[in-house]
Formats: sequence, C-alpha cells, structure tokens
Amino acid sequence: MSVHLGKVVAVQEGIPNTGIDLSVEGKAVCWAEFCDRKSLTVSTNTINPNTLTLLGAPLRTRQNFNPLAYLCHVFGEVLEDQGIVSKKVEVK
Repeated sequence: MSVHLGKVVAVQEGIPNTGIDLSVEGKAVCWAEFCDRKSLTVSTNTINPNTLTLLGAPLRTRQNFNPLAYLCHVFGEVLEDQGIVSKKVEVK
C-alpha cells in the first residue's frame, strides 16, 4: 500500500520499485500480543517485552502512523481469522 500525507493512495500486490519505506516487523509472539490489544503505539513501546519494530525513516513513520496502525489492525484481524493467533474472548 502506498501512503502519502497520511492517506492510502494506492494498493498494489508486491514490493514497490522504490522498496519499502514503512513497515512493521516482529516475531509471532509479538503479533499475538498486538492482536490482544490492537494498539500499535503500545505494541511498539520498548517497555513491553514482546515489541513490534517500526521500520523506515522516523519522520515518515510519524507522519503516516495512523494509516500504518490501521493496516496493522487489519493484519491482526486476518491473523485471528486464519487461526494464526487466537481471538481474545471478552467476558461481559
């Protein structure tokens, strides 16, 4: 997905010709914890033991953090739907 000024402007399968300049990486346990809380801010905080890592230029990452967080939220939903991580059960 191409993001410009905080908005997704294009979606295309594959790696862009210019490379990847915004990304989030982490081990399976890190993504599982992300799926529990659905917060990229908390999941990338170094205080947590299983943190996701933001890749890319810091300024560009900050400028596009909201759409990046939304994309991670969607990715978390896909992980849950495919059974890769378990869904958090809410007790009411």
